[in-house]
Amino acid sequence: MLSGSAVAAGLLTACAETPPPYQPYAALPAHVSRLALEPVTGSFCNSPYPIGQLRAKVFAADGREYATPLNPPPGQPGPAPGTFLDPAELGGTASFGQFSADLTFVPPVDLLPTLGSNLVVDSWLTKQPNVRARVVIPPRFDCPQYVNLSGRPGPMGSTSRSGGEGEPGPNVRVALGYLTRPGAKPLVIVRVDDPRGLRARTIISPDGPPLQILLDGGNGGMGGMALVHGYGLNRIEIPGGPGGDGGDGGAAEIYYDDAAPELEHKVVVFNRGGPGGGGGGGGSGGAGSGRSGRAGPLPRATPAPARRLFSDELAHGVPIRVQGALEPAANQAI
Repeated sequence: MLSGSAVAAGLLTACAETPPPYQPYAALPAHVSRLALEPVTGSFCNSPYPIGQLRAKVFAADGREYATPLNPPPGQPGPAPGTFLDPAELGGTASFGQFSADLTFVPPVDLLPTLGSNLVVDSWLTKQPNVRARVVIPPRFDCPQYVNLSGRPGPMGSTSRSGGEGEPGPNVRVALGYLTRPGAKPLVIVRVDDPRGLRARTIISPDGPPLQILLDGGNGGMGGMALVHGYGLNRIEIPGGPGGDGGDGGAAEIYYDDAAPELEHKVVVFNRGGPGGGGGGGGSGGAGSGRSGRAGPLPRATPAPARRLFSDELAHGVPIRVQGALEPAANQAI
């Protein structure tokens, strides 16, 4: 898995997606002439959606070419059968964020420190570390982004026991303001906090789609399987456990720069209740499903001075627009 630190050989093996049996990973030849990295979309976004994926290609000395599988949109061809490159053959580093086993970009929780930086990815073949590649990917801010803070699902029940309850979605405070850039159009900065502190901070284009914030309740856990012992007259059965209740949706209080009322519409909150878990199977039938969680309340939007919403950022010199101007301390570089 490509990450901000060196990846040990074979680290990708544990979570790499196995292609269908008719498209097995190919064994690389002993002599490889070149490795290349190609971004599928040509730029990175602070979101794995749409496809923020890299494709690695290996060129053998005999002219054969191998490539990692893609998660393509329908109709986009992948490598020919027998030429799939196993991502476990790769090690690498990324200047920020991470790459999952299938080389899909996983953005950092806090994008602000990376502002103005390209994403730099270095990779090599673990068995031939002198075969290396680098790709430099520019940022973009106009693509769909989301922050997923939904509750975790409840655990499955043990034998004949109830499934666990889904975790409720969190209650968060969302702040929106403008981030200025010399000679460029301002960007929208979005900060998401909960009682534990900063949960996410990202940057979006004012002309792009709104940021989606997911505060859904977690799914209820499935009930435990029935316990059946013996046969005929000696049969003993304890029915399967009921499913756990789904978690309730969270809540959001949205604060936007009072000098920019249009920012109120730059976030969309989803705080649905999680579905109840199914009853445990086995025996003559499981117990019922758990109750679905309740949806959270409608978000409340309130204007507020940017100086108050982003006091931490301003104190560190981040160029937040305040009533159409910069705070004196914000004239420093980020």
